[in-house]
Amino acid sequence: MADTPYMKTADTPGLLEKQIEDLKEEVARLSRRAEASSSAMLDVAREHPTGTSGVLAAVGVIGFAIGWLACSAGRDSGRSRYWQ
Repeated sequence: MADTPYMKTADTPGLLEKQIEDLKEEVARLSRRAEASSSAMLDVAREHPTGTSGVLAAVGVIGFAIGWLACSAGRDSGRSRYWQ
């Protein structure tokens, strides 16, 4: 019988089990990294609340402007209006 990835012998773990363990370790590492990163961002936001709100407002205005330009670029110079 051929050795398949999901089979294991008594003395060696199977390939699938090893990959699952590696995946668990990677997820745990990424989780710790994301937690540290978000903690650092929260610390900066707590120290500089005015700057944080200013940046968020600027991002909102820029997003609105991009949406407005995208919408107006898609229209046909006012020839076909929905009420006419």
